Amino acid sequence: MKAETLETLRPLLNMLRGYSVLEEVQTAAFHLDGRDFIHFHYHGADR
Repeated sequence: MKAETLETLRPLLNMLRGYSVLEEVQTAAFHLDGRDFIHFHYHGADR
């Protein structure tokens, strides 16, 4: 993911990181009880 995209998402990611029930398995990808919960990815400007 682009650094500028991560910077835009930083407040939301930090909020999600504050929940002890969520595990960040990769940057911007979170699991809840061992299962996918939410993730973010960049599609590019052409989408």
